[in-house]
Amino acid sequence: MYLILQPSIKKLKVFEDVLDSRLIDSLLKLNIRILLASNIAKLEANKDNLYKPNTNTTDWQTIKSKWASHPDYSAQQRNIILSEEPLIIAQAGAGSGKSHTVVGRLN
Repeated sequence: MYLILQPSIKKLKVFEDVLDSRLIDSLLKLNIRILLASNIAKLEANKDNLYKPNTNTTDWQTIKSKWASHPDYSAQQRNIILSEEPLIIAQAGAGSGKSHTVVGRLN
């Protein structure tokens, strides 16, 4: 993300003397939101091509029962791991186990 924003930051720094720093911050946040929305739209457009588990197998039922009460994950994390949706957006604070959850989902 930093590399994508770098050109925008440089362009806005030119106006530092005439623009309020709060306005510059707002413009950068807007840029981030636009990039995020664009990436989500691209993923959504390709959603049918993404992996989706076959939940009608005994393997899936075994996996689901294994993860349903896994002690290393909270109920919310288990819901993300066991979701049948190929795309999931989760928002959480620092140190809340986002990376741990992603690894669990990949497993």
